[in-house]
Amino acid sequence: MDPVSVERPSMLNLLNIRLPSRVGPRIDVFGTYLLRDNDGNKMANIAANCQGKPESMAMEVLREWLAGKGVEVSWESLVATLKKSDLSGVTDDVQMMLEQLRS
Repeated sequence: MDPVSVERPSMLNLLNIRLPSRVGPRIDVFGTYLLRDNDGNKMANIAANCQGKPESMAMEVLREWLAGKGVEVSWESLVATLKKSDLSGVTDDVQMMLEQLRS
């Protein structure tokens, strides 16, 4: 195989692969990373508005992300991350959204 024709993995693919391991099981870290919230203000507001409930916080983070705020990652990467966070209700909702988008 010609080395010139071999495709390098894109930065987006690398981000998708690394997202679950970078974020881990904490939804506040997930939101901070996904929304590029370097100073933590967005997540502090989300936590206050959602009364610290992890599933509510995750859905609010996803609403912000769907509005075009934050990093570009794949749906599959989001699902893998949410599964690692043990947010099964949110994971199910995200998988349903993904299936609707695919149909």
